[in-house]
Amino acid sequence: VRTTFGGLMIIWFNFLMWAGHLYVGFFVIFIQSLIFGELVSVRYQSYSHLRATKSLLAIPFFRTLQWCWFGSAAFYIYGDWLHEFCREHRSMHIFLPLLTYQNIVSLWAYISTFVLTVLTMKPGCYRFQMGQLSWTVWSIVLILGQMRFVHHNIANGLFWFFFPVSLVITNDIFAYFCGLLLGKRIINRKFLSLSPNKTWEGYLGSLVCTLIFSYQMSAFVARYSWFTCPADRLEFYLHPQLSCAPDPTFE
Repeated sequence: VRTTFGGLMIIWFNFLMWAGHLYVGFFVIFIQSLIFGELVSVRYQSYSHLRATKSLLAIPFFRTLQWCWFGSAAFYIYGDWLHEFCREHRSMHIFLPLLTYQNIVSLWAYISTFVLTVLTMKPGCYRFQMGQLSWTVWSIVLILGQMRFVHHNIANGLFWFFFPVSLVITNDIFAYFCGLLLGKRIINRKFLSLSPNKTWEGYLGSLVCTLIFSYQMSAFVARYSWFTCPADRLEFYLHPQLSCAPDPTFE
């Protein structure tokens, strides 16, 4: 089952790379939304448990507020990227009037969400609600903050997205198969108590295999302009044509 789903994920990942920069960017946003949704569900389960035991009063807009915070942050982050992208590429200047006030809209979204958060504060729930706010903010920082410039990387060439992501994928694959074939046959010591199925052979084997893969794959992918050329426009049709002078980095 794991091999089947892994193969399907690799096929889907390669299809996204073939589809183009715009679809890769949309997929990143989609994945971030799914991750945040999972974290919202985890927190809501804790809230529901406290409500069931009558340890906490009902809090209005519990999940709505979290999504408002996420939406405000996402609009600021991606709106800023889109504004810069449109400013740098003449063919996208048609969108500049709409994006000129992106910072103001983001500010008002933040203020509105903050005011709504304060208005929903209820006596006896302050500690939980402040903890909830901290949970939401840190979730946004981890999900959106560390990916702040991912769309800049995508626009500058799919290589800068494909290569690091492919290393993560292949490292996991190599760790699984190295552990399956060699696990506890060379080093009979526990690797990690939190994950007893992990082995030293899987860890070290994946490290060596990933280093070899990275050296070979980087040279292979750098041959193709589809991965190295920056996107000078956002095209909605699949696999738009790209052409550019080879960057010295890839020579």
